[in-house]
Amino acid sequence: MKVVMMDSYVNISLDFSPILKQQLDLHVPNVMTLKELVQIVSDAYGLSLSVVNPSARNQQTGEIISSTSSLEQLKNGVLLQLITL
Repeated sequence: MKVVMMDSYVNISLDFSPILKQQLDLHVPNVMTLKELVQIVSDAYGLSLSVVNPSARNQQTGEIISSTSSLEQLKNGVLLQLITL
């Protein structure tokens, strides 16, 4: 029996401007939700943001990613533009 393991991480770029004025290149677990990702970035940079219902646009496809969406659907190298917190 052959077991095929899916890669459990995805490489993404997150455009966090105008809050951080920079784009972050991240290697994150693909089971993480957008809300968890934004909260971790906020905590890591000491931003003290109130992350309630974030959304982001996949710049390659135009698709909107909601706060509860897992990152499983994203392909390596995708750019997410943060829209709301």
